[in-house]
Amino acid sequence: MEFPSFDIILLLASLLFLFFAAANRFTISKPSILTNLPAGPATLPFLGNVHNLIFSSSDLHRALHRLSLKHGPLFPLKLGQISIVIVSSPELAKEILKDHDITFAQRAPLLFPGLIFYDCSDVLFAPYGDYWRQVRKICQTALLGPNRVKSFASIRSQEVANLIESIRSDSRQVNLTRLIFQMSCGVTSRAAFGKKYKDEEILMSLTTDIMKMASGLGLADLFPSHGEMFKAMTRMFGTKLNGVIRGADRVLEDVLDDHRKKRSSGLLDDGTREDLVDVLLKLQQSGELEVPLSDSNIKAVLLVRNFIYHSSKSKTPIRVLLFRIY
Repeated sequence: MEFPSFDIILLLASLLFLFFAAANRFTISKPSILTNLPAGPATLPFLGNVHNLIFSSSDLHRALHRLSLKHGPLFPLKLGQISIVIVSSPELAKEILKDHDITFAQRAPLLFPGLIFYDCSDVLFAPYGDYWRQVRKICQTALLGPNRVKSFASIRSQEVANLIESIRSDSRQVNLTRLIFQMSCGVTSRAAFGKKYKDEEILMSLTTDIMKMASGLGLADLFPSHGEMFKAMTRMFGTKLNGVIRGADRVLEDVLDDHRKKRSSGLLDDGTREDLVDVLLKLQQSGELEVPLSDSNIKAVLLVRNFIYHSSKSKTPIRVLLFRIY
């Protein structure tokens, strides 16, 4: 997870100080729900504990670990206007995530996932409820069940073989991280679309940008009482964000159009293997779903489950394995 840069924080503190001060005078304070927790780190006005994280020289999880050594396995943090609880004990984490999973299943709506993933209609950020349970079931059974994953074994083998051959045949220094990422995008696009996307560079660039943006917190997330203002500013001035959103939507729209043409022409009747888009379109048209799937829902599922998740998950273990081999 990434936080706003130091320049943005300074800009926020300097330009909006008076605005927040005036607004807070007319805000009715609510009793804190965190009063029974141990004391956490000291907070700054308006920013809370953001400085404890963005000024850390290490990764976020290491910064939180250092705070837990001082404040214990359970302590509160204040990020702007929102209050969160840090749990660093395995026993407490198990109790929260397993024993009381329904109580903690809901997550707060976030700015960037909402903009990128079609109002959070993906399996990661969708609010807990009938739709989320349905999409989760589709991902677990129809999309990524054991038989479905096994059917893509030949794709994985071919792409890994291409990766190894690319490394072996190139006598120059190679960017292993990029090659592995390229291989992973090839696997996921062939599994999801039935073939590699026509412009692989665009696909890789979009995937990288979306992973960075979706993992960050926006000012609307830190200051929800002024969220609509920050959302409007993001849409108005977020040139790169808007470009990434439009680019990803064009890619997914092209894929859906191609698959609908293939289905209408009867090409699937000749024994062609169904890919993940075919499965989702078939479910959409079946009329058997409790919550109907829109095209935006399908795009969100494909975007998260078959690109962001797999492309980011596979790079590190494959890189370590190749280092050991060579």
